[in-house]
Amino acid sequence: MTDGTTTLHAVRSMGAGLPWLDKLTPTADAPIASPASGRSLVGAATRAVSREAVLWAVEVGYRTAERIRAELPAFGEGDGAFEILRVGTESTTLQSLLALAGEDIDAAAPSEALDGVADFVRQGISLDMLLRGIHLGHSGMSAGFLAACERFVEPAERLEQVQVVSERLFAFIDVFSSEMVERFLQEQMRWSTSDAAAKLELTTALLRGGPSEVISLSKRLAYDLTRSHVALIVWSSSRALDADTVELQGTAADLLTRMRCTQRLILPVGAGKVWAWGTPSGSADSVYDVAQSSELHDSIHAAVGQLSAGVEGFRRSHREAEAMVTLFSSVKVQPRLVHYREVDLLSLILSDQKRAREFAEAELGALGADTVQACDLRHTLAVYLDEQSSPNATASRLNISRNTVSYRVHRAEELLGHEVTERTLQMRAALLVFDAGS
Repeated sequence: MTDGTTTLHAVRSMGAGLPWLDKLTPTADAPIASPASGRSLVGAATRAVSREAVLWAVEVGYRTAERIRAELPAFGEGDGAFEILRVGTESTTLQSLLALAGEDIDAAAPSEALDGVADFVRQGISLDMLLRGIHLGHSGMSAGFLAACERFVEPAERLEQVQVVSERLFAFIDVFSSEMVERFLQEQMRWSTSDAAAKLELTTALLRGGPSEVISLSKRLAYDLTRSHVALIVWSSSRALDADTVELQGTAADLLTRMRCTQRLILPVGAGKVWAWGTPSGSADSVYDVAQSSELHDSIHAAVGQLSAGVEGFRRSHREAEAMVTLFSSVKVQPRLVHYREVDLLSLILSDQKRAREFAEAELGALGADTVQACDLRHTLAVYLDEQSSPNATASRLNISRNTVSYRVHRAEELLGHEVTERTLQMRAALLVFDAGS
């Protein structure tokens, strides 16, 4: 993004208004006929352009909100979520209409759009998702203005007008993005130090097993504890302190969205870690499938507990996620995303360290030798299994050639005396036990 002050000046002084804006009209089948934005903004727009042009902007804002909800469903979740989104896209379209009409504006982001940011934060919308929504909004808004330009401007002037509209909207959305991001970060900080902190205190007491008034506690957490729950813990292996928190919360929200959760609770619990719970609309198998198929960014990891019911299920699923975090805290090659069902056996095995080591030595045989070569083979094999036996993905992650991966896997199989896919679960467990002890 460019410098905010400089670009805002460019937005305020865009030049003369575009005369064809008064020709804008909504379509015959416009989905809605009245504005949702505040009277002040609608009044300013009506004074600057025709009433029909204002209703055109209302329609463009509505259709843009529909597109964002279709491509980013999290924006439409919860009571009134779509209306909040719609007010934001409509008011932004009206504000851009004012700017293109040559009117002075104090900010690119209207108050209606900025006010909606607090709701986005409470919904668990991540910064990355907010920016994607802004991008989609800009795309929809620009498409509307450019199509109108094609329709109402004479061919001889059309190319110049298209360029003017494109440049002005780019300057507008550049400032708009900066203003929205600044408000988003402010709201996140406020939220994390107020409501989220209070909820964390309540949740911590609940996890410790103290007496709980379920109905009262559900209301205070804005999360129904009587339903079924899946717990997540998302953490960063980079431990970049608070800088990671926004991204971790966004990752938790994205995973819960993929699990089609009808409610969710997301709590930052310190540097580099987030607790989360949700109530999936699907089965336990569908939750497991999401955990198996999702990909996370570098240095971000997630542990997913099993789907369990009621208050005890809330606690149990979290205990399972915590067990996995503890399990992998001393492992060099941490899995990106793991479901408790994958490692429940390993978790039990490692409750007895001595027997766990004996199991791993028996499973790996010569591959468990205390040599640099054997260590390299074990490390490669662990990544190979983590990457679903893909030589290409393994090579990319380890920054070695595909042939080297194939050679090491083949050599490991020679030392094992069987293919690595024969006892995958036991092999993963043995490799993790060895890695944990190294």
